[in-house]
Amino acid sequence: MSNVLIYDKVTGSAISYLKYVNTPDYIGRSDVLINPDVSLFGSVEMKYCKIADGKIVEVSAAEKAGLDAAAPIEEKYMTFPEIKAAFDDLKARVLVLEKP
Repeated sequence: MSNVLIYDKVTGSAISYLKYVNTPDYIGRSDVLINPDVSLFGSVEMKYCKIADGKIVEVSAAEKAGLDAAAPIEEKYMTFPEIKAAFDDLKARVLVLEKP
């Protein structure tokens, strides 16, 4: 069992940190650090960390500003009536497609 950090190979951005995973599932992956030193996470949010030369480092002030300026993705949860209406609409569209 190991802890792994998965990161974006292009940007070096940390994507996720998983604890107690099955080590063989991650061995050989070029986008994973196995049992990395994550002591930086105690003082820096993971979104402000990147991988450089196989180590976790804090991003620069300019990179932080860019991350903060990026528009957050708004999550939208549908209500039951919205789900039912969408399902009814989809069902009507499929019925039209099924006719010869």
